[in-house]
Amino acid sequence: EKPLQRAVQAAKPILKGHEVRAIFGNLDVVLSLHRRFLAALQQRYDETPAGDQPCVGDILIAFADDMRAFARYVLSYDGVVEALEEVQKNQKYVRFYEELCTRNERVAALGLPSILVMPVQRLPRYNLLLRELLKYTASDHKDRKALEKASKLYSAIADEMDTRKGEAESTFELNKLSKQLEPKIKDLLQPHRKFIAKCQCEVFGPPVKGKSKSRSYMIFLCNDIMLVTKVKEHKFRNAPETYNVKHLWATSKLRVMTNADLEGMGAPSHMLDAGGCLLPLNTPEGDVLLFLESLKQKEKWAELLSKAMM
Repeated sequence: EKPLQRAVQAAKPILKGHEVRAIFGNLDVVLSLHRRFLAALQQRYDETPAGDQPCVGDILIAFADDMRAFARYVLSYDGVVEALEEVQKNQKYVRFYEELCTRNERVAALGLPSILVMPVQRLPRYNLLLRELLKYTASDHKDRKALEKASKLYSAIADEMDTRKGEAESTFELNKLSKQLEPKIKDLLQPHRKFIAKCQCEVFGPPVKGKSKSRSYMIFLCNDIMLVTKVKEHKFRNAPETYNVKHLWATSKLRVMTNADLEGMGAPSHMLDAGGCLLPLNTPEGDVLLFLESLKQKEKWAELLSKAMM
């Protein structure tokens, strides 16, 4: 049953075809894969003599390449979330969904967002299942070697998916940032450049003209550059967020300093009182202090910066 697709084909469609495709992505491919996977497992169980444990390692290996169908869905999942948020503004869709929940107990109990996230979670669960199977499968069991091979294959696919998702997210963030910066940075988009992280924090030090007080900045970190920006204020509430570029530093020219370097920097008292959240940083324009919201965030950024400096 595909009620949303039927609704698109109705005389007065609730949603447009591209909206339904954005919500469900390649779920038809994933669903077909799992029906075949389930049928193969069920056949193996039916054919196994009573009292024996069925061997499933070879089936898992046979379906390993097909499991890459998850990659396309996982890579498009952020778009799925955005599409769902957008259609929630459509009152016809909201009424349709509420009526659907009265007819479909599973949708009503879980909710469509929870159902759509399930394929994202599936492959990691297969990896957990394989670890458990290996844990309880004797070293001399006839299915042991096949399960070990399957475990390596599924772990490799999961790692590949994580890498591709990370690359896609990095490209998305850099493209988004390139449109938000003022002035524009002409060569921001580079094949080698990877977006790493961003955070809003107070920054103190001569380079940011903060000799007597700290200033709030939005910081963007890539593998080779660090941008220090100010959020631009707009007259209109719904105006797109933009950032004024104040500093651009090559990460190779940065150095994370120690807490001993805090002495003599003349930081504001509220910063010194929370010394555990201060990250001293030597830049091409002088020393600065990043005042982060927690010790955990400070440790995270110290690690990210150290890696980017290599």
